[in-house]
Amino acid sequence: VVKLTQVTRKIASGNFLVKADEAGSNELTELSTAFNIMTQKLRESRLLLNSIVEHIPIMVFVKRASDLRIELFNPAGQQFMGYSSDELLGKGNYDLWPKKEAGFFTAADRKVLASHEVLEIPEETVAKANGEVVYLQTWKIALRDESDEPTHLLGISIDITERRRSEES
Repeated sequence: VVKLTQVTRKIASGNFLVKADEAGSNELTELSTAFNIMTQKLRESRLLLNSIVEHIPIMVFVKRASDLRIELFNPAGQQFMGYSSDELLGKGNYDLWPKKEAGFFTAADRKVLASHEVLEIPEETVAKANGEVVYLQTWKIALRDESDEPTHLLGISIDITERRRSEES
């Protein structure tokens, strides 16, 4: 039971590579086997989700609801914005963008977290790492726990700069 508890704690902390000892032929062995199957399924689900986020060709980002700090910024978004993951992860809006932009993003983030609706921002400007200003169409939604409390904010953005500039001409 002690060993199974240790394995359970490791799984709960995100270690899906740990395995419970399946030696023996009693109820604990059956439980250990069930834990190993569950852990394998969790690992497969996590790999699938990570693969989708890593390969989707649009910007995807996730911020913690508690402090609006970035927890995930996919490779397409990093490449487009010109930032590395080290420059983005753990940062907030005011760490990355000018005060006016950061204020706009923060207000939109808070509005989303207070609602149960997807917020579409048809057009917003954002400065890339190199200072170039681009236009994005962004959707934001609060991700909630079992108690309906927001835990994270999911954002998806597409570059509409070409369309915007052609409309201006």
